[in-house]
Order: sequence, then structure tokens, then C-alpha cells
Amino acid sequence: MKSYAFLLIALILSTISCDTNDENDGVRPESFAYEFYEDSEIVMVNDQGFEYINIDNGINKVFKYVYVAEEQEQISDDEYAEFLYFEIDSDLDSFSYSDDELLDLQMYMQRSCFCASLPLVPISSGMATGTKQSNGNWNISLSISFTWDEQSETVSRTIEGLFSPL
Repeated sequence: MKSYAFLLIALILSTISCDTNDENDGVRPESFAYEFYEDSEIVMVNDQGFEYINIDNGINKVFKYVYVAEEQEQISDDEYAEFLYFEIDSDLDSFSYSDDELLDLQMYMQRSCFCASLPLVPISSGMATGTKQSNGNWNISLSISFTWDEQSETVSRTIEGLFSPL
């Protein structure tokens, strides 16, 4: 009888501990990351037709923004993300660049999905401003426009955030 009571209590406790009201029901929510790397540089890599950015040791600060779209439970292989990279001189405490000056920052957008290879897109339209905070983080505001490829329309992104060191 004691073993039945123990099993009943264990079953009740395990049922209570299961959270059936999970907010996202196992679906990955939308997320954003704002980070930067000291003493680094952007290196473009082309490996067998796949372009991507490596952040290597260098003399600059490299900033990286990542947007990951919410997962759609009813769609298989729907993963989608966007990455933005740029670098500034390590000695700067603030910056302001616009349009073609963005090319000096080696600013690139890239998207990632369950699809064919997607190229890096250099950014040459828009503005980027940033100010180093007293705690070492960077408050950055970006308003950029670009096309993913020759067939797509111009898209715009506004990115504002506090970038933290990694």
C-alpha cells in the first residue's frame, strides 16, 4: 500500500511540475543581439561560393548586430536571421557617418536562411552614429537602405541598441 501511495504522490508531483502554459510552446521567439569586439577586424571570406564575415584579431572595434526571426511552428526549415557588421577605429569615442562614408566602415548586411548561398551586401546608403558610454558599452543608431540582390526592391532597416563587448 505504501508503494502505491508513493507512486500516486510522485505522479501528482510530476504532473504539477509540468508547465502546460509555456508562452511560446517550444517555438523560438524573435531575438536581437548587439555586441562588439575589441582589437578586431572584419575579414570577408569566400569559401566555395559561400561568402561570410570572420572577425579576426586586428586594431579596430568590430560591431555585430544579429536579428533572428520568430520560428513559425507550422513551417519546416523556416529559420531566418540577419547579420550586420561594421568596424571603427579603436581610438574613437563617438562617430557619425552617412551614405558613401559607410563603405569606410566596411559595413555589410547578410541574411541566413534554409536556402541557397546569400551574398554579403555592402551598405552605402543611410547613416550610422554611435557614442561610447561610461561603462564601455556603445549606444548606436543605424538607419540604412540596401537591396539584397539585383532583383529585389530597396529595403530599409533602423537599428538602435546598446552594444556590449564580447
